[in-house]
Amino acid sequence: MTTSQRISPSARPPTRTSPQRILSIAAIVLGILLLLAASLFAWWIAITEHPGEAPTPPELAGLTRTAIITGPTAVTAIHQLHNSQFPLRSGAVAQYGRQNEMTLWVAGAPLALMAQRMIDVMEEQIQGGETPFQPLATRAIGGRTIFDVDGLGQRHFYFRSGSLVIWIAVNYELAENALEELLAFYP
Repeated sequence: MTTSQRISPSARPPTRTSPQRILSIAAIVLGILLLLAASLFAWWIAITEHPGEAPTPPELAGLTRTAIITGPTAVTAIHQLHNSQFPLRSGAVAQYGRQNEMTLWVAGAPLALMAQRMIDVMEEQIQGGETPFQPLATRAIGGRTIFDVDGLGQRHFYFRSGSLVIWIAVNYELAENALEELLAFYP
């Protein structure tokens, strides 16, 4: 064969991938996906079955924290309050002042998207008249939406900070100071 008769590598017909090779690659990909799914499931169970403590400020609007429940006990209280089972990775319920002038609820969702869904559900229920709260205003502060409602003899604010949902019930005269301090504590 002369040099001019040789077949160049680019002129060779493409090799066909054997069915066994395709099955092997598919099995590897499927194995990786199953391992990833199992890891995500284990992570999900670990954070939602054993919720931790959500952070709360030791003082708000000049009042010290007088009582707090955290972790699974707080998550149970939050679930009972909402009659729901949102998955939560952390929780806290804190009382401030000698006469319980403020109550702070903090719920930590596994993902910020889930925390936003919690906010959306609360807003829908309040707007739909399904709660004892009357909407007062919605405002944007620092790139966040703050919901302001009235009910049960106090003013209430709720908002999202990352994957945390924060709700405070506060006596009227302390409301704006408490909100300002909460927004600084939960950036």
